[in-house]
Amino acid sequence: MPESTHCGRWCGRVLNGSRQSKADDDNQLITEMNEIQNIPWKRLSTEAAVIVASILLAFSIDAWWDERRDRQRESEVLVALKSDFEQNRQILQDALAFNAESLETVQYFSD
Repeated sequence: MPESTHCGRWCGRVLNGSRQSKADDDNQLITEMNEIQNIPWKRLSTEAAVIVASILLAFSIDAWWDERRDRQRESEVLVALKSDFEQNRQILQDALAFNAESLETVQYFSD
């Protein structure tokens, strides 16, 4: 019979005919409760703090990576906009020159 719990051990002793006194059972129960209460709180607190710190570090790295990627995209967009503006400026200058020539031609023939 498994003896992993207090009841299991007590039941096993009763069935085996080795029933201890009530005081012995109470002392054993108190000993087991003291063992349960000897939880390594310092170690558990340290592990919990390390886990929380790791999660926060992962979030901050993820946020930094996202911001870095956004800055790269922003830089690419700004370069593309500059190129578009320069092309549009050249197109407008060419159109202005064409219109100026057209106006001169019209004025020449109208005089």
